[in-house]
Amino acid sequence: LPISLSQTLQRILVGGGPGVWLIIGYVLFILIGCLGFVGLSIIMLSINQLTRIMSFLLNIGMSMFYVGTLGSTLGLGIAGSLGGYSSTILHEPVSSTASILEPFVIPIQLFSLIAIIGALILMIVFLMVGIHENEQTRI
Repeated sequence: LPISLSQTLQRILVGGGPGVWLIIGYVLFILIGCLGFVGLSIIMLSINQLTRIMSFLLNIGMSMFYVGTLGSTLGLGIAGSLGGYSSTILHEPVSSTASILEPFVIPIQLFSLIAIIGALILMIVFLMVGIHENEQTRI
């Protein structure tokens, strides 16, 4: 992405080596993928009544969050595995391993962006549900 933060992150990930990619992918999959969806499910159980728009947004947000989380963490894991194989088993130079990792940067960033947009949509839905339930308790 053309922002300075993503360029810095790209240099850290490529410079950090494949082990960093694999560990970050694994930890993020456990924290966001597993525990995040358990927490999200608990929150969704507390929702009593959804309007048609909220239900549609909830489905879109969940789908985007799921696809983005799964795509980015699997991308990190696959890149880390391929890079680790290249550097430890094949004993390739660092520049060769970096060239294996670099093509994964943009797709991982795009999947992360999809997950962030999905999470924002879910936050909007939960705020709308809270406002909707507050209006019903007043009546």
